[in-house]
Amino acid sequence: MTFIITSPCIDTKDQACVDVCPVDCIHFEDGVDTMLFINPVECIDCGACEPACPVDAIFEESGVPDDQNKFIEINALWYDDPAAARAQLGGGDAPVAEPTAESTTEAVSEAEETAVAAENNDATTETATTETSKEQATVAASAESEKIVTPKQIEAQSYSNAANKLPSPASIIALVPFIILFIISFVLPGPIIFEVLGLKIGLITIACFMVGNLFLLLFLFFEGKALAKFSAMRQRKILKWRDSPVLWRRSEEMRRLDLESIITQIAETSFAYPNDEYPTLKTFVNLPEPQLGIEIVGGIGGRIYPDIIVAEQPGNYPKLIGQIESSETVTREQAERVWVTLDNADSKTILFVPTGYGARAKDYIRTAGIKNVQVRTWKRSGDSIRVLAV
Repeated sequence: MTFIITSPCIDTKDQACVDVCPVDCIHFEDGVDTMLFINPVECIDCGACEPACPVDAIFEESGVPDDQNKFIEINALWYDDPAAARAQLGGGDAPVAEPTAESTTEAVSEAEETAVAAENNDATTETATTETSKEQATVAASAESEKIVTPKQIEAQSYSNAANKLPSPASIIALVPFIILFIISFVLPGPIIFEVLGLKIGLITIACFMVGNLFLLLFLFFEGKALAKFSAMRQRKILKWRDSPVLWRRSEEMRRLDLESIITQIAETSFAYPNDEYPTLKTFVNLPEPQLGIEIVGGIGGRIYPDIIVAEQPGNYPKLIGQIESSETVTREQAERVWVTLDNADSKTILFVPTGYGARAKDYIRTAGIKNVQVRTWKRSGDSIRVLAV
């Protein structure tokens, strides 16, 4: 169940609902849209927006008035096809007029005259077309050479994802005495001190228990990272409302347009270089067109174009790398195929994920063996983007 914004919002756009929404699921395009829209996938049915609306335009889906039912479809449609949603609000395009008999006769006469003229000028047209084609080919080639500019490349070291390893010899050495002491404590309890449920507890049992715990702590110390990685391989289930199956998903084109806007705002707020403190740094944003790439040394090689690169001038040496993800791209596959290539010991890489996905992203980073990537979260606050530390 979701909440729906209806007609009283048209030409109002108070945005009080945006400020109280805990999951930032209310959006609109400033200067284009006449009302706000609730994302039916991201809405968690908390009801915070309903009392905040000053014009009482928000209803629960089951409580939408009969004369406002069309807004249920319009709210969802805007996240898939904004133009179609706006057309429904504005009544759509004007109908096309039916042709009359008189206009049909005139059109036929004009077509016959055009055909005769075309036959008389075939030779001239063919010659002109050949010359025009040559000129167009030259112009196209020139335009293409100006448009496709190979960006300057910088080098970064790639890290391969290590497979699961066997326990270290140190951890095995710590585990074996623990097992031996555990067995001895029950086989040879020593002088009996007391019994618990028929189990005899002696001096040797207590001594083995205390010494065995030390070896167990050593084992956990040596294998702590491996155990944390094993735990991170399990899918988190703390966001059931985000992971619940739904029948609707926004299109890839809509997701990419939204992501471009987010990347631009994060670049302006978190990567504003050069500035007075760092005059030698320069920020490059690789969307919608690539500006600066990174050459992968070793492994599969090739070039990658992170969303944001901050490079030191001159020479374009990378100092900061920013990768921004949407809710659809915070996945294990993305970590293993994209985030791994950004793992660079010579520069600082920051991964920006939506609010609520930070812990999951850190799990994926751990299981992929990534060492030099920090995680930040972003969320919408009105028309702007806020970046939060994890």
